Amino acid sequence: MYFLCIDKPVGYTSHDVISLFRVLTGIKRIGHTGTLDPFATGVLLLAFQDATKLIGHIPLHPKHYQCMLQLGIQTETADCTGTVVVNVDVPSTVAHDIEGVLSQFQGEISQKPPIYSAIKVNGKKLYEYARKGQAVEIPSRTVNIHKLTMLETLNGVEPTLSQVALDVQCSKGTYIRSLGCDLAESAGTVGHLSDLRRLSSDGVTIEQAMSFSDLASVAIVESVDDPLLALSKEGRALFERWDRPEVIERLRPYRISVETIFTGVSKVDLTEQESLRMAQGNCLPSVRSRLPEASLIQALWNGEMLALLRMNGSIVRVNPSIADKRIAAQPAKE
Repeated sequence: MYFLCIDKPVGYTSHDVISLFRVLTGIKRIGHTGTLDPFATGVLLLAFQDATKLIGHIPLHPKHYQCMLQLGIQTETADCTGTVVVNVDVPSTVAHDIEGVLSQFQGEISQKPPIYSAIKVNGKKLYEYARKGQAVEIPSRTVNIHKLTMLETLNGVEPTLSQVALDVQCSKGTYIRSLGCDLAESAGTVGHLSDLRRLSSDGVTIEQAMSFSDLASVAIVESVDDPLLALSKEGRALFERWDRPEVIERLRPYRISVETIFTGVSKVDLTEQESLRMAQGNCLPSVRSRLPEASLIQALWNGEMLALLRMNGSIVRVNPSIADKRIAAQPAKE
């Protein structure tokens, strides 16, 4: 039970990355903690095996993005992959105009998710309505923009006169595509995102991310110049891969522990007797009596998270790998 942070490349869906890891490792139970659009790059946190059951309990952290807003061109998807629906000239002052409205989009704001998104309305994902040309009322949501500033360059590239590079720190659930469109509209024009990179999510940063070059060095026997080709379906016929147990072992240095993901969550240390009972699915009164006032608490055995508890002592999830280790250890004395 562990996590991996991946630097997702352009062109891959979040599910594509999961499918690739299923093929490479043979592990079926893999999930991600937040979708990243195919045109976007950056932090994609994957959960393996029973860690998938913890995804809904990961502490909330601000997300950090950098993006390029292309002004004067509106696409149906609000990004560079969609069909152009509006194309207008933009004034030379557009960057100054955008800078002038940034303050209106900081703090709590209301935004509508783009029609091409996975948000469900009446049991269907919005992109399903969009692909069928069906009209649907998209409910607004409140999000929090913690910081919004302009950048002089993005990935070493200076914006053109019709582009603005932005740095965004925001709450979970914020759609940067919608933010870009709303900024453009407030400046009297239209726009879409031509580039989007996620630098942090769920408390994990891009510095902790495994690139596809790293992944190729783990999965492919020989050294490769084109990791995307080597890891593709076509690459399976061209490059020899390590067998699955070897890949899993070679991934070990890149693992992120459950304890790391839950850093900052309150903790309680268990005695040997308490840990044995916790491993068996029982929270003893002695544990309940000393739980801190917190929505979630890590129950630790020898520094490892044996279970995740609620403040009333009820068990959210037992960590099976640590539980098995505890049960296999010397039984606690009565």
